[in-house]
Amino acid sequence: MNAEQLPEQNVSSSQSESTWTRGITAMMLAAIAMSTVVLGVVAIVAMTKSDSTTSSSTELPTTISVDLTEFKINMSASAVKPGDITFQVKNNGNVAHNFAIPLLKFKTEMLNPGQSVTLVASDVAAGTYEIRCEVSGHLEAGMKASLTVSPDAPSTNSSMTADLSGSTAAAMSWQEMDKKMEEVALKFPAKTEGSGNSELAPIMSDDGYKVFNITASVIKWEVEPGKFVEGWAYNGQIPGPILRANVGDKVRIVLKNELPESTSLHLHGVRVPNAMDGVDPYTQKPIAPGETFTYEFTALEPAVGMYHSH
Repeated sequence: MNAEQLPEQNVSSSQSESTWTRGITAMMLAAIAMSTVVLGVVAIVAMTKSDSTTSSSTELPTTISVDLTEFKINMSASAVKPGDITFQVKNNGNVAHNFAIPLLKFKTEMLNPGQSVTLVASDVAAGTYEIRCEVSGHLEAGMKASLTVSPDAPSTNSSMTADLSGSTAAAMSWQEMDKKMEEVALKFPAKTEGSGNSELAPIMSDDGYKVFNITASVIKWEVEPGKFVEGWAYNGQIPGPILRANVGDKVRIVLKNELPESTSLHLHGVRVPNAMDGVDPYTQKPIAPGETFTYEFTALEPAVGMYHSH
């Protein structure tokens, strides 16, 4: 019995070992297979992501970052392909500027220091476009740039666009800034129509008043050569005429309103009776279009003042 049973035990043990071995082998193969599957999935995801990135980079629109300072326009790209162009404009200067492309009739609003705006110029055709700041004198000071639009231009997109905010490349010293401003100022004297700040001689009245006749009206005012705007003037002048009196003089100012709306005249820095202070509707009724109002006072003390509507 024992002799016969021993082989059975060996057979059973051998079969058990064989089954265990096959099980372990199957598990190892399954693990390898799973690893292959996982690695395959990762590879597919990586390839898909790469393809997606490549695709999106070709579809991104053309974007140009623009930096406005005194007195330069810096752009991250000066040559782009035709089509839609996005301009990300920021004023990094110390005064108001804007960004304009006259040929496209395209411009931003006036941007205060630190202000930014994003605008899109649609379907821009091939060509060369002048860019400028439209604030009077800034173009002459050098605040201009050029944009070339051509099918041969290198591709540019938002991921490639340089961030020019806080750029120091365009920073100017105060000496350079003063020189630029002086150069601009010297271009304008005696080159525009109109006058201002000329002295108005008074007419002596029978009752001893120095009488100044002033008319408020709207004129065409040339603010720079060839550029006219509507200006609200006194006696056709901007600034208005100088009125001069001596201490002790009795002064009479006769204001005629030819403006399209009501007005008044406030003598800022000059001591006058409250009823003559020109602050409507508190010290007087507004002077309606076509009406006249007379201001009277005695010059009691030396003063240098100014007059304006209130």
